[in-house]
Amino acid sequence: MIEIKYKKSKTLKIKEIIFASYYGQKIAMFPDDKRKHLTHEVNTNIECFLVVKSLSKITEKDTIEVAKIFGWNLDVENNQLLKYGITELSKLLNGKQTNFVKINWCIQYLKSKGYAFDYMNYSVKDLVELGIYKLI
Repeated sequence: MIEIKYKKSKTLKIKEIIFASYYGQKIAMFPDDKRKHLTHEVNTNIECFLVVKSLSKITEKDTIEVAKIFGWNLDVENNQLLKYGITELSKLLNGKQTNFVKINWCIQYLKSKGYAFDYMNYSVKDLVELGIYKLI
């Protein structure tokens, strides 16, 4: 019983932090409500989740914005930029790049577009299982 209560408490803390990192976005939902709500207007103590996109679904437009942040000079033809962008973004997020300011700008930009991100040692998959994220 104590372990379950601790897990719920820990999950709520994680949920609060993640919701705050998407502050002001209309991506919060309740299970029985089809409307999206602003993240900062939702009580995280009740059952709700964030509707977010997987990075694997990054659009060409968002990839171009990421490329601008990092100053990449890439060819847009044949989806070269999109393929290169996802590969480079994966490297960045896995710690293979060290420009933390630009990485932070990139993450903040992508969060503003509703993309899902890991939190500490919790993967996106873990956060979906905890009920914090729902992928679209």
